[in-house]
Amino acid sequence: MLKVGALHARHRREALAAKVVAPSRPVLWIISPGRPETAMERWAIRRMRGWPAGCYASAPHGPRLVVTSELPRTRETLLVRMMGAGDTVREALAELRALSPDAWEHTVLMPLFTTLRHDLPRIGWTVEMEEDPMMRTYAEMKELYEADRAEARREGIEKGIEKGIEKGIEKGIERGLVEGRLLTLRELIERRLRRSLDDAERATLQSRLKTHGPARLDEVVLDFAPAAIASWLADPEAR
Repeated sequence: MLKVGALHARHRREALAAKVVAPSRPVLWIISPGRPETAMERWAIRRMRGWPAGCYASAPHGPRLVVTSELPRTRETLLVRMMGAGDTVREALAELRALSPDAWEHTVLMPLFTTLRHDLPRIGWTVEMEEDPMMRTYAEMKELYEADRAEARREGIEKGIEKGIEKGIEKGIERGLVEGRLLTLRELIERRLRRSLDDAERATLQSRLKTHGPARLDEVVLDFAPAAIASWLADPEAR
């Protein structure tokens, strides 16, 4: 609620500066797998008129509440029920499997499931996602999608570069980007350490750019203290 209030205050300041009408106060919607009885009592949350079962509201600017276990078992509530828990999720998954393969719900959920399937059990999903045939189908669809996207990218490069030198230029650009990123990281680390890197440290940095990725190296350079950077370079088991 504090975040909602802060967001509204910022919108009002921006509207005042621009001399326009400020937008209405945003409403906070809370998705809950069950009934939070204490919160409902203290916020005087009541059933919303004209809305399906499971939808509640409090004061005009108070939070709205959706209890997924109470929602009607209809296609219109399917995606919201997927944010529930226990039997609610299992029933929603069964309904999802029953939909035709070209249903828009699959298109929406495919990238989410394939990205989060290793984390879903950790955050409360008890469904065995790894053994789910639907998940294997999603993974296969994602591989095809990424292959098509990579092919489209290659075709775009080929149209912009003369035939015969395209592959050489592409490799040269990629190599140049990697070497440029490595040089920048090395210079930043040397500035943080106030000394030049030795040959072993340079080799470690080059190797970890490939194994750890540029995002992790950026964190090391920007977030670590100089002594921690030196230890990270010296530790062969460093993450």
